Amino acid sequence: MINNIVLLGKISQKPKTINEKIQKGVEQELLFFYLKIEKPFFQQEKQNDIYFVKCLINQNLAKYRIPLMHEDSVVCVKGRLTSESSNLDEEILNKTLAVTVERITIISQDSDNITYN
Repeated sequence: MINNIVLLGKISQKPKTINEKIQKGVEQELLFFYLKIEKPFFQQEKQNDIYFVKCLINQNLAKYRIPLMHEDSVVCVKGRLTSESSNLDEEILNKTLAVTVERITIISQDSDNITYN
């Protein structure tokens, strides 16, 4: 099975740092940000639907790209889907999907110069 995804969107906020367990007892420092993706077609209300996708980046990739990225930068990310789970309380388990970024390309740092068709 191939787990590969390519997304194009805008950075919705400055990247933040988290510590995540990658194996039992081993933590890795990751950065994450939310990618704002607009659907290219309109609903009845004439407004685009917008999705916010959580993207995780390891420190080696982040140290070269993050200083160049800011809120509303247009980027293309290539990565793989990963699932996350967390306990909201004793009975509720929250499961979400995120993209583990393998490659990131900055398309534009000034979002005013980008038009979507």
